[in-house]
Amino acid sequence: MELIQKIKQTEAEARQIIEQANREAAEKAEHQKQQRVEKLEQAEQQRKQQIEAAEKRAEQNAENEIEKLRRDTEQDLARMRHKAEAKKQPAVKKIIEHLKG
Repeated sequence: MELIQKIKQTEAEARQIIEQANREAAEKAEHQKQQRVEKLEQAEQQRKQQIEAAEKRAEQNAENEIEKLRRDTEQDLARMRHKAEAKKQPAVKKIIEHLKG
């Protein structure tokens, strides 16, 4: 009788150990799942931040390029006006001389 009772008690203890191990495994799995979710969220947040930073850099680069092109264009126009102005006076003199005869 005593042996049967010890076997039953050992079986009950084994079931408790198994149930506890299952609970702990489930908790650990849930914890790991939560950690993966958090890491994915962090990675997504970092990706968005990197995209935003890249967009800002690209926008700034574009603005800098536009400003450079604007300055270059203004300089080109000024040079052309200066050349045209330099040629204007001799052309006017030639026209007047031609008209005079």
